[in-house]
Amino acid sequence: MREKYTGEEHAQAKEAVKGKSSAPDLLPVADAEQAVLESEVMRLLGCGGSFWPHPIGFSRIDLTQDLPVLHLDAFSEWRGRRTAMSNDAVHSLLPSQDSHSDVHGVSGLRVHAIHGEDLHLTMAGSSSRLVLRGTPGADWEAEIDELASQTRQEGCRLLWGLPTLAVSEQSLLRILLDYREMSWLGSGLLRRNALLWKVSSAFSAKSWIHGGEWIFELDALPTVEVYHNELLARLTDPVWGLPLRIVENRCRCTKSDSRPDYAGYECTYHLGSTQGKFGGLQIRFRVMSKNDLRYFRGERVLYENLEADRNWLKRAFPSPSKEASGCSAC
Repeated sequence: MREKYTGEEHAQAKEAVKGKSSAPDLLPVADAEQAVLESEVMRLLGCGGSFWPHPIGFSRIDLTQDLPVLHLDAFSEWRGRRTAMSNDAVHSLLPSQDSHSDVHGVSGLRVHAIHGEDLHLTMAGSSSRLVLRGTPGADWEAEIDELASQTRQEGCRLLWGLPTLAVSEQSLLRILLDYREMSWLGSGLLRRNALLWKVSSAFSAKSWIHGGEWIFELDALPTVEVYHNELLARLTDPVWGLPLRIVENRCRCTKSDSRPDYAGYECTYHLGSTQGKFGGLQIRFRVMSKNDLRYFRGERVLYENLEADRNWLKRAFPSPSKEASGCSAC
C-alpha cells in the first residue's frame, strides 16, 4: 500500500512497514522544520508547465533512509526542448536577490552538500535535510556553477551559500507566512506524490497556492475515467492519507453526456483539515472537450519517448477499444 503513495519499490516499502501498525510509523510525518523545507520544494517543483516521465518531474520519495531522498526524473521537455531536471531544480529552487532586492527561488534554502548524484538541501538556521537525487550522470556542481555565473552576469546576488538569512529573505518570509503555515500540507503532498501517477488518470498536473488553499489542476482526456473516488479516498485515508476531509464539491460528470463536443467540464473538490490546521486542498478535475482530442493525440507518443510510466499512460491515454466516459465518483 505504501508504494502507492511514495512510489517506493514494493519490496522497499514492505520492509519499511514491517512490524509497524500506526499511521505515523507507516508513513512518517515530517517535523515542523523538515515540513517547511519539503513544502517549499513541492511548491516550486510541483507547479507544472512541462512534460516529464512522471506528472511533476519526480518518480518517488524514499523515506527509508536517514534522510528523505526525492528521486528526480532525468529531464523535462517543453516545445521540443529537453532540459535536465537537475537544471530545472537548481534554477527553480536556489535563491538569489535582484537589484530591486526581490528574492527569486526559495527564501532561506541552502546547499548543504553535494555527494555524487545527490544534492543535499537545508534551510538556513535549521536541522532540516532533503536530498534531491539526480539520474546517473547528473552533475550538480556544473549546474550550480552555471546558475551562479548567470546570476552574477545579471547583477544579482547569490543567497544559497549564506550561513544566515539575508534581509531581503527575512522580509519575504514575513509576507509568505501563510505558505509556511501550510507546510504540513505541502510536505504531506510531497510524501504522497506517487498518487499523481499511480492512481490519477490525468495526463497533466500543476499546482499553486492561493487564498489559503493548495490548488491542483488535473487535466484528463474526455475518453478516460477520472477516478475521483479512488484519488480522494486515498488522500483522506485515515492511515495512509492526510488529515483532510471533503468540505465542498461541485461535480459536473453527470451532465457530461449531454454536452456538445466543443465543451469540456470541471469537477472541483475542496478539502479541509480535520485537525484545525491552517490551509486546505482544492482539486480541479478538468476534462478536455472532445474537440480538443486532436490536439492531444501526439502527446502519448511524446510521453512514450520520455519513457513515462506505462501503467499511467494506459490510464491517461487509453487505446480506442478501451475508452470510457464519465467518472467513478458518480
